[in-house]
Amino acid sequence: MFFLGHGSYKIGTTAEFMYIVDLFKTLHPFIGTGFWLLEFGKVQLTDRFDFRFDINIIVPMMLFNSKHVKYDVCLICNFLQSKLKTKLVILITNPCSDLLNVKLICKFFNRCIINRNFGSSSNILVLASRGSSDVHSNSQVYLINRILWEGMGFGWCEVGFIGITFPLLKYLQTTKTPSNVVVIPLLLFSGDLYNKLNKNFKSCIITGYIFSHVQSVLIFFKRIRNLFNDYNLNNCVLCKHRFLSST
Repeated sequence: MFFLGHGSYKIGTTAEFMYIVDLFKTLHPFIGTGFWLLEFGKVQLTDRFDFRFDINIIVPMMLFNSKHVKYDVCLICNFLQSKLKTKLVILITNPCSDLLNVKLICKFFNRCIINRNFGSSSNILVLASRGSSDVHSNSQVYLINRILWEGMGFGWCEVGFIGITFPLLKYLQTTKTPSNVVVIPLLLFSGDLYNKLNKNFKSCIITGYIFSHVQSVLIFFKRIRNLFNDYNLNNCVLCKHRFLSST
């Protein structure tokens, strides 16, 4: 099993990614485990990948099924398949989808407002995301925002993207009163983007990022185990041909 991360300039973010991979390796010693970074990494992919296994499962650790997963990761899988020849390369698409769990996000929020005088109806919810050029990924953020707004009783809700697409968070800052804004970041790790949030929204309530909660890691590992077991049971969930429409 090979984990693919996005990569970061921050050494701490890369270390956090490697820690989760090492934790998976410790809990599943019967599975050969490796990792690689898409960007900002200086290690060759061929140096990190073990070519002796017959079945190789690629796990992209990215929150949304963005263009990185649709294009870059697929190119990597094709490259590895050409190297492995008769051996099998399987890509698990969107393994972090279970982390976009409304109950889990509510736990981040509830843990953050303990011992605070807080009334949700008088506050504004801002869901902060990285932003993508993929329309489907951005629409998922709006869907989660709407569910949180209706389920938690906020007076108003907004979606703000840190980069790439609009509306940008820096423009929301000028239109909202900082004292009654709750920011929930949809970010896997603590890196440049999360630090930028803490810097620009100092007077706001900012919840933790996704992997700051132990339950997120457990949900992610359970998702991988379920897919692995489905494959052993000859389930078609991992077959790429299941997406083809019947004609």
